[in-house]
Amino acid sequence: MGAQVFIDSGTAIEQVRSTLKGPVLQLLAAGLPEVKRLPAQKGYDLILGDLGLLEKSFAYFRTHRDQFKAVLVDAEAHPVEEDSTPLSCGRSLDEVVAMIVRSAAYRYFAAKLDGAAALAAPVAPARSLAGFLPVLTGRAKEPGRSRRSRAQALYHAIREYLLYEWQVPLVPAYSQLTPQEVIKLGPRLTDLRSPEALRVASGHRPQAAARKPGDRPEPVVARVPAPAPPAAEPRLDLASLLTEDGARLWVETLGRALQDPEVIRAADNGEQPAHIKAALKAVGRDLLRCLVEDIGFDKKQLAVCLVRAQAVLPRMAFEQMVRSSINAPALVKLVAMAKRQHIGPNSTLPDCARFITQHFAPPPPAADGGAVAARVKENA
Repeated sequence: MGAQVFIDSGTAIEQVRSTLKGPVLQLLAAGLPEVKRLPAQKGYDLILGDLGLLEKSFAYFRTHRDQFKAVLVDAEAHPVEEDSTPLSCGRSLDEVVAMIVRSAAYRYFAAKLDGAAALAAPVAPARSLAGFLPVLTGRAKEPGRSRRSRAQALYHAIREYLLYEWQVPLVPAYSQLTPQEVIKLGPRLTDLRSPEALRVASGHRPQAAARKPGDRPEPVVARVPAPAPPAAEPRLDLASLLTEDGARLWVETLGRALQDPEVIRAADNGEQPAHIKAALKAVGRDLLRCLVEDIGFDKKQLAVCLVRAQAVLPRMAFEQMVRSSINAPALVKLVAMAKRQHIGPNSTLPDCARFITQHFAPPPPAADGGAVAARVKENA
């Protein structure tokens, strides 16, 4: 590994913006018609101002990461595989993602909470690096005003929790929070991955439709109560599955599921239960977040997937996979494949096991080396 080169914040931000506006935008335009149609000089700003297009751009990058190899290099031009490794600009991919998400969120807050005038008169002159840097760092002040605007106050409260690309579609929901609610939620914001979860956690309630003048009240009709439907399995709370430090799976929370005969049959893992439990202690928070919140598995489905993966993957590969970061290509691909195959809360346990087997199991040996190579390439 080459020596890390220190680059000051101003230079780093300038390099990031230059790369995003240049080669990254060109690569996105080559793969996304919506980006290709944008004026080249304004493409970067237009994407930041369109949350849907920004989300699609992130998804394209994650599923076509190999096409971006030329910009994913360190200071010595070596390829960078991990999102936490510093790039040639001195910032890691994780940090660049956070910068983009924060910038897009601030633009949305300004338009939504302060009106179009906030965008016409930015917080600080944006033509220079000195004008852009405060927006990303949350220290921007509007000339001639001593108090923060509504957008600035919200951004100042929430900026340290804007870290991940999956938060982009949640920006409109974030805009409905007050700075006080953000402060109260604190780090929990990075666990709440849907508008509904945010609404419940912040104590918001849906507003009843306003009655128009002259509307008659609906008549009260006596009805025979219908039989209550079977109680649905409550959605898993990620926090309840984690160790005290919030970093890994607390295996004891799956104790009953791991002993369930249906889970044991579907997972088809010949290891001793003690060995399986020991292996599952390595399962990290980010993999659990993908399986529970992105895909929507309940405890039995989660247990089947983890135990089956432990059965089909070599030990080192399993440990590497379960410790993957939230933006790791392996997890992004796992969630995308689950959605394509309609794997989710309504899937049977055998379906979950088959999904894991197809996704992780190595291809069987074959006499035709070309067929094997083709299959490996197909699953890569």
